[in-house]
Amino acid sequence: MWRVVCATLVLLAGCGQILPERSAQSYYRFEDGAPTPAPRAQPIPHAVVVSPISSNAVGNAYGMSFSRASGERAFYQYNEWTDRPTLRVAQLLVQRMEARQAFTSVTRLGSGVSGDVLVNVVVDDVVHDLSAGGGGVGRISVVVEVVDRRQRRLLGRHTFVESAPAAAPDAAAGAAAINRALTAFLDEASAWIESVVETSN
Repeated sequence: MWRVVCATLVLLAGCGQILPERSAQSYYRFEDGAPTPAPRAQPIPHAVVVSPISSNAVGNAYGMSFSRASGERAFYQYNEWTDRPTLRVAQLLVQRMEARQAFTSVTRLGSGVSGDVLVNVVVDDVVHDLSAGGGGVGRISVVVEVVDRRQRRLLGRHTFVESAPAAAPDAAAGAAAINRALTAFLDEASAWIESVVETSN
């Protein structure tokens, strides 16, 4: 009996061929893929504060979601984002507007710097959509609100939905496609915020 037990243990331990090893965890970060934008000739004379608004949406989770059918969501088992989407997207929007020198100042809420324009950012959905087959597309949906803090007045609200094709039906290709969609969002949102604030004067 003892020989049988020993032989079984040897087989189970041998070369990892009988018991499959757990796949390594991979982490991806949201990044702005655009080159540094050209600065405005003259900043808009307003101080902007960007506020990331947390939500319980699947799209605001650390897990990287994918979809194989409309209305369906699942998470890649061994792949996650390094940051919560809303926090990171808000940070990248601040960096984009700072680089653009679009306003007198651009900071994130909680930095201790006051501002007269509030920009609320809510990431509603981030997904590698595989429902159409092939490599699928990376898609991001973000709600942005611009508020006049002094008059407590909503200047504008817009839902941005951007997508980009993925090269393969896997997490790495999905993350790369989502980052291209994110870059498109930053292009559109930063220009829209400038327009809304400028026309409100």
